[in-house]
Amino acid sequence: MFRKDLAISTLGRSFWILDDVSPLHALNPRNRGFRLFKPRDVDGGVQNIYFTLPEDQGDSTIRFEFLRGGELVHAKEESLINCPAGPWNLRKTQWDLKYYLPNGGKDFQGPLVVPGEYTVRIVYGEKTSQERFRYLLHPELALVGTVQADLEEQEKLALQIARLLMAIKKEIRMLEGSVARTRNKKKKDLLISKLSTLKKGPNRYDQPRLQEQVAYLYEMVTKVPQKPGRDAFERYQVLKAQWERLESI
Repeated sequence: MFRKDLAISTLGRSFWILDDVSPLHALNPRNRGFRLFKPRDVDGGVQNIYFTLPEDQGDSTIRFEFLRGGELVHAKEESLINCPAGPWNLRKTQWDLKYYLPNGGKDFQGPLVVPGEYTVRIVYGEKTSQERFRYLLHPELALVGTVQADLEEQEKLALQIARLLMAIKKEIRMLEGSVARTRNKKKKDLLISKLSTLKKGPNRYDQPRLQEQVAYLYEMVTKVPQKPGRDAFERYQVLKAQWERLESI
């Protein structure tokens, strides 16, 4: 439970928590126009973003951007159907505090961002509004000795691994497309051979290839908020070198 949650207990031994009542502190029921409410500070989980728009906006879309120091870490366009208006025309979306990396189509869900000061910006038509909030180091992480520098080191390595994995996946998609289009048997065999070094075969006990090895490393590095071990950095360098050799073929 965070500050600005409303907790209620009853004589029937029930316990209720109304998550994040911060917009109610600033809500003016007479103002039903375009407005972004200042998000509360958080120390994990998700960040709630509350806003209001003029009524009867139908199925139009609104853009959300999340930035750190001017750097865009996540952007999404949301249909207002997915952000229905509640009492006093209040609407909500959420950010899970993760990077979303451009990936040609659907963005790649990256690692958690590090604690710091962030800006949320909403764009609706020609109107724009933005507010700042802080993502704080969770007290339990501080208790076990995790510091900001540890998470910054983890974020940097995780982003490197994520981009390597995205590059491998892109190459696999290109190779699979080429294999499907190629009629020349010799050329097709060469493409299949390269593909087999990047992607595990269809059988359950086929040996993991570069894609699976990088994906496993990414999972291990991002599983827990902590300083990465030396072996993670060494493994990344080995896998990166393998990829660079394959790229040159």
